[in-house]
Amino acid sequence: MHHVCDKVQDMDHKRKNDLLTALLILGFRQDKYHSRNGKLVFYSNGRKLTVDSWEMLEEWLRTKYYNSEVTKERVEFILWPEKFMRK
Repeated sequence: MHHVCDKVQDMDHKRKNDLLTALLILGFRQDKYHSRNGKLVFYSNGRKLTVDSWEMLEEWLRTKYYNSEVTKERVEFILWPEKFMRK
């Protein structure tokens, strides 16, 4: 059985796992049954999120979904750790 991550070749496996972790922090769970043919489907407390690619999912996380500064920082730390590196 293949995981949805295996079907999309244009984003590396680690990055996909980072996106899934960020979604878990936000309370979203992947609907693996309905995530097929390039579509990714997630649910959180009755809300449905459907995107056409991992890149669209990343863009959605980047621009649309931050409900608090704490959540925003946690998601950013997973997806863009370079922002938190000391120079």
